[in-house]
This record gives sequence, structure tokens and C-alpha cells, in this order.
Amino acid sequence: MFMSHDKFGLWQLGVTHVLNASHGKLCCKGSDDFYGTTVKYYGVPSNDLQTFELSPFFFPAAEFIHQALTSGGRVFVHCAVGVSRSAALVLADLMIHHHLSLLSSIRDFFNSF
Repeated sequence: MFMSHDKFGLWQLGVTHVLNASHGKLCCKGSDDFYGTTVKYYGVPSNDLQTFELSPFFFPAAEFIHQALTSGGRVFVHCAVGVSRSAALVLADLMIHHHLSLLSSIRDFFNSF
């Protein structure tokens, strides 16, 4: 979460897009105004609760990631705690745009580190 507030650090990493999986929660208040014109922002207003339905955001988040990567961008995906919401959105992109199964998506995700 703290890296998402470090505009200089994101710039050093070449980040062009920020996907916030906890928009408006726990001080994760990113916006186009905060990042300016050099970083595109997409916020998912989710709660870190087992009852929260994240699936309606799979396609919009996957499209945001896909457009960023196909245009040569670099995406920073984060949430407040870093346990599941951000990872779920990345896995959704792998499944939707790369046509991977859930298991293959998880393997690719962990092999990327």
C-alpha cells in the first residue's frame, strides 16, 4: 500500500498504470488527480471481507491490465493488505486474456517471482 503512494518510486520502476484493488479503503485513495497525467489509474471499491463479491470487477480490471500491457505499459496492482484481492484480479487477467485455467494462472503467477 505504501508503494502506491510513492509517485517517485513508481516512476523509477517505470509504472505507467496503477490498479488499486482497495480504492477508498484503509487510506488507499488513489485517483487520476493524485497520479497526474503520467500514470493511468483504475480503482476497485472493494472490501476485504469474505462476503464481498469481487467477480463483477474481473473483466474491467483485466481489460485495464490488458490495455496497459499491450500498449507497452507496466502495471502496479495492489490492495490494502496484499493477501487476495490484487492477486485475484491479476489471475482474472491471466484467465481472460491469456486463456489459462485457474491452476495454470496460479502457476504462472508464482513462477513470475
